[in-house]
Amino acid sequence: MKPAKLAFLSLLLACTPVAADVYKSVDKNGNIIYSDTPSEDAEKIELEELPIIPALETGPASTQPSAQGPVATEYTELEIASPVNDVAVRFEEGESTIPVSVRLVPALSPSHVLVLYLDGNEYATGRTPGFRLNNVERGTHNLRVVVKTTDGKIVKSSPTSTFHLQMHSKLQPKPTVGTQPKKPK
Repeated sequence: MKPAKLAFLSLLLACTPVAADVYKSVDKNGNIIYSDTPSEDAEKIELEELPIIPALETGPASTQPSAQGPVATEYTELEIASPVNDVAVRFEEGESTIPVSVRLVPALSPSHVLVLYLDGNEYATGRTPGFRLNNVERGTHNLRVVVKTTDGKIVKSSPTSTFHLQMHSKLQPKPTVGTQPKKPK
């Protein structure tokens, strides 16, 4: 048998609880020796019984939320990061999407969703802190984002952020500032 296996088996056997007597003796060099086998001048040692403390009863391990619901997350920051409040957003011809980014600290809990409101109406729902506004009419608009539970309860709401969407009217020609005038015919 290999020495490592022998050492492991010896250690394993030494750790098994056995109700045996313990004897104390002193060798010729004055070293104290404890053993479970008596020698000529060994004295028997009476050991006190070790106290037994019962383990606490616990329920079965579960990865599911408790019956009271998921643990609440305390969000310290929730705001519309972009577009910043009271900014003018200018669209050029062909543009129609406004990116919206949300700052949320700490990160969104798995049991929550973000809901974006445009002008007081629910616009989009998602789990990522970014949204896109499409085909918004020109004018002044309000944005707000809330964190909701899956059953619809509002956990936290951001302050309202305002932006002003500007674009050229199809009825008005684009300004020609900085361009060369057309040559007369």
